[in-house]
Amino acid sequence: MNVPIETSFGGQTAGMDSVLLKYAWYGDMDLNEEVNGDDYYQIDTGFLAYFRNDPELLVTFRNGDVDGNKAINADDYSYVDRSYLWALNHNLSLRSGGGGGVDGSTSLPILADGLQTSYLPGLTIELVEYTGLKQVQVTGVGQIISLDVYATVTGIDPNKRQSFQSIHGAFLSSNLSGGAALGTFWPWDLGGGSFGDYGSSVGTQQDLDADGDPDLGGGDAGSADGWWIARSAGMRSGSPGLSYTWYPGSIDFEVTSLLSGGTTELNFMKRPDTESAALWRQDGGDTSNGFSEGFYIGAPVMLTL
Repeated sequence: MNVPIETSFGGQTAGMDSVLLKYAWYGDMDLNEEVNGDDYYQIDTGFLAYFRNDPELLVTFRNGDVDGNKAINADDYSYVDRSYLWALNHNLSLRSGGGGGVDGSTSLPILADGLQTSYLPGLTIELVEYTGLKQVQVTGVGQIISLDVYATVTGIDPNKRQSFQSIHGAFLSSNLSGGAALGTFWPWDLGGGSFGDYGSSVGTQQDLDADGDPDLGGGDAGSADGWWIARSAGMRSGSPGLSYTWYPGSIDFEVTSLLSGGTTELNFMKRPDTESAALWRQDGGDTSNGFSEGFYIGAPVMLTL
């Protein structure tokens, strides 16, 4: 069934017979008047499909053919990079994402301190205290709790390679039974630079769950602005094996006040309701994204007094 790519455009109704024309930045493939992580997602998925000779790929501006030469290659990435950097240098790359909450994904049971010993097939994002702990005692105001983010892709064939490229999301603290502490998330590394390529972002500090302390991430699922985005310029593949783990980045949680003696959970939440939330491959197969099955969030880091 044929459907229009847009049902409205520039405030007007659009249909199958509409011709859509609009001035756009080089690289603004979703035509939202900015070049950001969503556009890098568009060209990344288009390039991967073009490289694999996907017969269903339409080689168009929308899918990454920025220069219109019927190919998706390094020249197109160059146009996107230049627009992104120009906007960044002229303070035009970010618009306010507003408030609001974010949805999480299915939590997996913790199997051991630190990284789990096994995972379901798919992508699992896990937050771990930097020494490998899942439970940390709060000692006082000003304490810095350093946290590492890990992305593990698991397949079903130990002879195939697992691959990972990008993740969009937020970091939240949640207080249970009164909570242990309020605090502030501070970003400080995107995978040692490996996941800090153009389109990545350290995120925006804002209170996403209305609990009185700032979280880290976006509040508008429809825009890349504000979200913590770890992105490699290309799909990174591990050595053959059933699973492979990457380090997309690290954050700190600074304790700003003590609470009544309950527990506080620290965890990652994926950017909801968007393909851009992640890119990965299992067993060398098709590329999966934020809408794909098999996207999991590991157990939280627990803070206690």
